Amino acid sequence: MTITQPKPGFYCTVKNKTDKAAELYFYGDIVSSKADKWSSDDKCPTDVVEALEACKDAEQLDIYINSGGGSVFAGNAIFNRLKAHKAHKTVHIDGVAASIASVIALAGDEIIMPENTYMMIHKAWTFAIGNSDELRSTADRLDKLEESIVEVYDKSTGDEFTADKIRELMAAETWLSATEATEMFTNVSMTDDIQAAACISDMKYKNAPDNLIVDYDKVFSVDTADKNDEPDGSHEPDDKNGNEVKNRLDLIENFIFTERENENEQKNA
Repeated sequence: MTITQPKPGFYCTVKNKTDKAAELYFYGDIVSSKADKWSSDDKCPTDVVEALEACKDAEQLDIYINSGGGSVFAGNAIFNRLKAHKAHKTVHIDGVAASIASVIALAGDEIIMPENTYMMIHKAWTFAIGNSDELRSTADRLDKLEESIVEVYDKSTGDEFTADKIRELMAAETWLSATEATEMFTNVSMTDDIQAAACISDMKYKNAPDNLIVDYDKVFSVDTADKNDEPDGSHEPDDKNGNEVKNRLDLIENFIFTERENENEQKNA
């Protein structure tokens, strides 16, 4: 049996570094720390701090994004670190910049989107458990986080996109095509399409475009030529590796921040 698995993405590191320029890649989920990574492609604020330290003298940063998002707190920290870097920052959306990854993208001075790529904005959400007071407190924290995200979007939009309009689009889980993103954000430009890798897996997002969903029947395909090795059908194909990768992807917590993060924020406040 032959199992076809996705090719590994780029690490969060500096590539093609020169004295004047560097490239950074965000090709995984946004997580809080190195310990929270499901994959070496996932990114945390510490990764970004280390990468930026390696190119602290760069005058040009090219930032490549293909991410479904992740932790709000981690994404905000990454946004702030990128924003503070002195270099001119050009963001290239290679596939999708969704949820908090769309906030990270807006750290760029200019954002380039091929016409077949997307940005997605939505309301932050979490898991919660407890009594009525604790649940109300969680909802209040979500509202505050939402306002911090609205503020980032609002600073990059034209006059026709008010804060209330942005909240409306977030509540609807809005997937912006490259054309729509150029209409909403003042620093986005569109180029010809590229063959971008899908990165949304099969997470349950309401409005995710079909062309961004991974088809596991294709991704974890069995080579039919190998069936000749088992003519009597007495042995089941060993698909352990494929299931292991699929289960890992199924557990990736895109678009959420955890209660543990909330608790850590309160402790550090």
